[in-house]
Amino acid sequence: MQENTNSGASTRRRFLRTTGVVAGALTLGVSAAGTAAADASNNPAKPGRIYADDRLFATADVTDLPKPNGRNDHSFDELYVFVDGSQHAVTEAAPGERDFNGGRWSVTTVEWKESPTETVTNDDRLHELEASGDIVVIAEGVRYFECPMIPLNDS
Repeated sequence: MQENTNSGASTRRRFLRTTGVVAGALTLGVSAAGTAAADASNNPAKPGRIYADDRLFATADVTDLPKPNGRNDHSFDELYVFVDGSQHAVTEAAPGERDFNGGRWSVTTVEWKESPTETVTNDDRLHELEASGDIVVIAEGVRYFECPMIPLNDS
């Protein structure tokens, strides 16, 4: 019978391989969790709630889309996102309306000039407040994405 002189080396290799896999998985997990946390806090169009025509809708499953090419600008609805997080986003269209584009959004970031005085629940009121200088548009076309608007029973 031949003696196995490599059993110690084999055990060490197996230990190093297993340790490397576990360390790699932990690194990826921490990195992914950090990315998700950063996205949740820094993403102005994160899924959540959207006001449209004085009704509150839920959203989910955001899919990024390319910037419009000039021929398809009309296929996006404006989504006004308050950069300070003082309230839910507001949009110009909702499911069931003739001009609703199926949940394709062009994000416009806005902010209150002073502290919020009310909750804005429709785009007409947002434009009135913009015209009076109470709300300021920061940037248009910040992001383009697609996500559904899901009617909430209590709105």
